[in-house]
Amino acid sequence: MFLLLPLLRHGSADDEGSRNSQKASSSKQPDVYKNITVKIEPDSDVEDPFEGNSILAGLILYDPELAKKDLEEQMKHTLILTKDEFSDAADKGDYDTVFASMRSERIPDVDFTSLFLKASRRGQRDLALLLSTHVPDLLKKDEWGDNALTIAAKLGDVCFGHYLLLLDVPVNECNSLGHTAREIAIKLGHTHFLKFLQHYERGII
Repeated sequence: MFLLLPLLRHGSADDEGSRNSQKASSSKQPDVYKNITVKIEPDSDVEDPFEGNSILAGLILYDPELAKKDLEEQMKHTLILTKDEFSDAADKGDYDTVFASMRSERIPDVDFTSLFLKASRRGQRDLALLLSTHVPDLLKKDEWGDNALTIAAKLGDVCFGHYLLLLDVPVNECNSLGHTAREIAIKLGHTHFLKFLQHYERGII
């Protein structure tokens, strides 16, 4: 909102009489011009569900057009990798190389479960989800006794946990110590993740 304000000038003494005459004439104006209050209201604040303490704060904003362009660009490339080359790329978190190899007709015979769990523990969500498409059992535990969902709880990664639940990983799946993702979130103080699980169990998310 723009306000038009009068231009203030510092004139000479000769201007004083002119100003006085203006004041005199203005005093004769009708009362309708007096006591006018201009109220300027700020723009209404629209609550953003992805800010503050909202449970949606951990979820990624999805732009379908951008996602489509990224996928089209990635699908232009394919690679034929050996078993070792594929495993090395996955261990390094090289998403593009792994994706290009998985698009080829010769996907190496690697231990996808192990690579998936390693990527999960490193917090490499996108790579883990890519590898999960070739994991026969998403409930498998890693060498520390955690499954992917309990790993997500330890990391406090709401987005990863949400994807896993969408892939039908049971919300109460335990690790080797008998701890569920909920119990881990409580123990580690991951309140966002805990609220997410509560919302999921109630069918809100």
